[in-house]
Amino acid sequence: MACRNHPAIEDGLTRCANCAEAFCPDCIVEISGRWLCLPCKTNFLLAMRTGASSETTLIMGSIGARFIAKFLDGLIVNIPAGVLCLGLMWMFGVFEALENSAEPPPSFWVGYCGAILLFLPATVVYNALMVLKRGRTLGKQAMGLRVVSPDGSPVTAKQAWIRAGVEQAFGFASCLGLIDYLWAFGQDRTALHDLVAKTRVVQWRE
Repeated sequence: MACRNHPAIEDGLTRCANCAEAFCPDCIVEISGRWLCLPCKTNFLLAMRTGASSETTLIMGSIGARFIAKFLDGLIVNIPAGVLCLGLMWMFGVFEALENSAEPPPSFWVGYCGAILLFLPATVVYNALMVLKRGRTLGKQAMGLRVVSPDGSPVTAKQAWIRAGVEQAFGFASCLGLIDYLWAFGQDRTALHDLVAKTRVVQWRE
């Protein structure tokens, strides 16, 4: 990990409490107990000057952007996993068995269950590791979003894994998945899995 502004500097870095990027001592300052990079510092001071709370530096991501990001992440995870599952089913002769039998053979159900067991952990691992290492998945990056703690700091490993696991658990049952995201239509635009993990999805300016 290197300073965002000075790639040659890798030691003594501090993450900005608002954008969560890492910066060297020359690129970050402490204001009111929060370490902020220079662009975020400007926004923070402007908010203080206008009498707004420091929390206004966290601008929640829109529902539309979150749905599109989730769709993109689904493609990123499910297409490779689906190709792998089809390859395994072909190797075990599932398709040939289906052609020669009116009823699905046992190998079909083995392949079907294997696909489900592959998709579920793949999605959890992808979401947790991407959020933990980069603060966002590729879908969220495309939509200008980032996952942070309520105070704007980077999420912990516990938060990342809880968030990914709870979101996948809700999504496994369609009705629960709908309720999970309907919750995000509230004033704080925070889904249930974010409330459980104590995380927020915010707009991210490069």
